[in-house]
Amino acid sequence: MMDFLHHHHWSEDRGLYPRGAVQSRRGTARGEMNADHRTIEPAIAPVEEAARDLRADRPGSGEALGAALSRLSEVLLPHLEREEREMMPLVSTSITDAQWRAWDQEFNIEPKGMQQLGKEGNWLIDGLDDSSRDHVVHLVPPVPRFVLLRILGIRHRHDFAAL
Repeated sequence: MMDFLHHHHWSEDRGLYPRGAVQSRRGTARGEMNADHRTIEPAIAPVEEAARDLRADRPGSGEALGAALSRLSEVLLPHLEREEREMMPLVSTSITDAQWRAWDQEFNIEPKGMQQLGKEGNWLIDGLDDSSRDHVVHLVPPVPRFVLLRILGIRHRHDFAAL
């Protein structure tokens, strides 16, 4: 999840916000997003460290992870709300669907391997209602969709059950 978050911010900062009309209309919204990203990044490291300690079964690691997640939530959740409320409406009126798909392909799909995409994709659809899940999975072409759901999805469900 922390890798996903790092990559998510990287792809926005390097690929989405500088793109076309978003660049010219960015104003303070982009500055706020970048400032948020700089605040969130340092809160990620304690989560990663506490998670490693928990996997190693170190005493107190569960409490440390809980505290680190709370600190991350304090900076991440307001950012995500601001991103949905302010930045995504700006993006949706500033670039075309084709530009969105090109950004997504270049920054969020091509740099990742099938295993990583499978893990992230199955994580993203976990818990969605049927309609939302159907919409998301049909954004993926048929053959990769089959692999993601029927092969990598099984692994994801086993990994999740183990957690």
